[in-house]
Amino acid sequence: MKTVINKIQIAIVLFLFCLPFNLIAQIVTQYTYGNYEDDEGYSICLTHDSVLIFTGYTDTVDNQGGLYENVYIGKIDQFGSHLWTNGYRFYDLEQGFCIIESLVDTTYEYVTVGDVRVPDANKHQDAFLLRTDPSGNVLGLTRYGDSREEHARSVIDADRGYYIVGYTNNATFPTDVYLIRTDYHGNMVWSKALDINGGQDYGYDIIFKDSSLYITGNTVDSLNFLSQAFLMNTDLNGNIQWVKVYGDSLADDFSYSLKETLDDGCIFIGHSYGYLPTGDSHVFMV
Repeated sequence: MKTVINKIQIAIVLFLFCLPFNLIAQIVTQYTYGNYEDDEGYSICLTHDSVLIFTGYTDTVDNQGGLYENVYIGKIDQFGSHLWTNGYRFYDLEQGFCIIESLVDTTYEYVTVGDVRVPDANKHQDAFLLRTDPSGNVLGLTRYGDSREEHARSVIDADRGYYIVGYTNNATFPTDVYLIRTDYHGNMVWSKALDINGGQDYGYDIIFKDSSLYITGNTVDSLNFLSQAFLMNTDLNGNIQWVKVYGDSLADDFSYSLKETLDDGCIFIGHSYGYLPTGDSHVFMV
């Protein structure tokens, strides 16, 4: 059993990105959530009733001493007080990477997407969508994938259903952005593998804007293996309208989070890695 305790740390901070940079953010409260194995948090969401929900993964040990990663979902009030946390084990290895709240008809649900390792001979990974009620009870779990590796990194509620973005790959085919359209029950309507330049393409975040989809991530050139951040626009059927790449030849550039700005633009953030002479990483924002 591991001896290092690595718990989720969630801080509720009085800070907005639009504040002047000469203002110092003050921590209001900070708590840790987890057990005596590894727990990590990747996404947090403010709900309609002003509570916070988060997702990630938690390690659990079975009766034979085996260690498994399970989807971890928690709910805390606006002051950080614990309301509930649950670990969800469905197969072998599951991680939640994004959580949102969705109003379906007149009922609120929590929707989590991530990866699950399929218990077959190849133990490949599929994307999943997990629906729970506000008390953490499971309403439905849907897997998406085939013999390739499928990964889900972000989900949005738009156009009477969900759009999920991530990436798909295997040893034979290059990595492509993976876009999934589902109904409110998680049933797949369609999925598409979106190629940018014939290289390795990874989707990490998605927003709904101007009756279309905007996706960000990074693309790796197949010739020089240089990574650049990208912003992609598709219609609601997943057809690419345009793609723009950002970065230079001095570093590898990555983008992980995307938001709409107040002036009807987009802003995304990630990191640049490999700047000479130190090779350090720096925050990358466009």
